[in-house]
Amino acid sequence: NRLFEFVQQEEVHYEFTTEEIVQHTPPFVLIDKLLRIGEIDLHSKLRLELAYQEALTNSIEHGNLELESIWREEIDEEGRDRYAKEKAERLKNSKYSQRKIFLTSKYDGNSLSISIQDQGNGFEYNGHTTKTKSEEPEVPQVHGRGVSILKSVMDEVHYDMGGRRVTITKELKDDPSEE
Repeated sequence: NRLFEFVQQEEVHYEFTTEEIVQHTPPFVLIDKLLRIGEIDLHSKLRLELAYQEALTNSIEHGNLELESIWREEIDEEGRDRYAKEKAERLKNSKYSQRKIFLTSKYDGNSLSISIQDQGNGFEYNGHTTKTKSEEPEVPQVHGRGVSILKSVMDEVHYDMGGRRVTITKELKDDPSEE
């Protein structure tokens, strides 16, 4: 821990299959290190872990497994939603379960950046995550909050590669010259 206080830059790359990461979701070690050296507090740690888990889950489920959020609303007579059933089936199918997730974390003393890339079809991200005041309230649904969560925690949320990669960044210091 003491040695990490002197790290000025760290970049780590991981590569997992969907099957591997679903069976054993890795903790985000860098966030724990930042807490231990006092760079972030416990509240920030929990919020960063929430954003990490949300971005990772989106890449796995919507990216590599190609699951549609709306399927959560399709409930069968046994009370099981289509989303959960499709997820279980796709995890058994190597076409989906052997797709890769590429995870990169970067820390430069001033900010933490997490990039997660999947091998799915991507999506068109339009940047609109909240309703305008002129829109009528919608019936609450059990899906569609992921991007809002990311934007509420992180300072930057950037999609590229046709929506197959998300990079989320959190500024850890107000002024990069402060030390």
